[in-house]
Amino acid sequence: MKRWWFESMSILRSIFDTLKKVKYPQIAIELVRVETEFILTIWKKELLADNWTDFVSAFDTISIKAVDGDSLYKKKEVPGLVQQVRSLGKTVHLWGFHFCTSEETSRAEARVAARACNMHKAVAYHWNAEKHWDNSVSPELNGMAFADEFKKCAPDVELIANCFNGAATGELLERFDVFEPMCYGTKAATIASKIRNRMRREDVPGCKRGIMVGTGRKHGEHQAWGFYETNSAAVPGLKDLVVETCPVVVNFFRAGVADGEDIMVEGNDLNPALNEQVLGIKEALGYIPRSV
Repeated sequence: MKRWWFESMSILRSIFDTLKKVKYPQIAIELVRVETEFILTIWKKELLADNWTDFVSAFDTISIKAVDGDSLYKKKEVPGLVQQVRSLGKTVHLWGFHFCTSEETSRAEARVAARACNMHKAVAYHWNAEKHWDNSVSPELNGMAFADEFKKCAPDVELIANCFNGAATGELLERFDVFEPMCYGTKAATIASKIRNRMRREDVPGCKRGIMVGTGRKHGEHQAWGFYETNSAAVPGLKDLVVETCPVVVNFFRAGVADGEDIMVEGNDLNPALNEQVLGIKEALGYIPRSV
């Protein structure tokens, strides 16, 4: 996604938001539907199945970890992953854990992130801001310092704020191209509430609202980190929530094995495999023909 795309959509999304406010949500959604980008985040290569590329056909983009704070992450491994993703015809994003505890460290971390993006010709970068940033004395100013320095060093790379919702002020998010808050939970009601609340933020333009969600892997016997579908209209699953809220990106964290389960390879009793989830959401959105 390039900057011109976000700018061209801003007027239409303003119409969308206005219609929602005056209680015409369905008209708004049908009139102004921004095509959602589906992203899979890779953390560690060793967590991926040997044939992981067989399970990502529905995704538009793969986001690869390339930075840890002010250091490049696995410098010898990342180029191979980038090449592998490009061979699949997927868009390459990069991401990193960031701590940003002061203006100085924030700018230093931004320079490393920009260097990685320029090195690998990434389209976008996900600023995964950790609790250290959230608990710092001035998270807003530190986030702004990161964004300003990053844009100075990598002006053509989209910058995505993948952070906690509370400390992400409207003024801070003006520096970023997309706001992608973490909407994790192990209960369907918690996840639905987070997604709806964050997607309704009036200080963030509709054309900049995205979400990061869990993959639907199990958490205990009856809970999971995400629910593709539910039996409740009041508490919908991810498929219906995406149709309802129209995020510009849906980023799944994360690829590969977690707690002994790899939902990329096989679904569980609560959710289908991850690629099937994305195909089902795209079908519901009308991006692909409905299954017979």
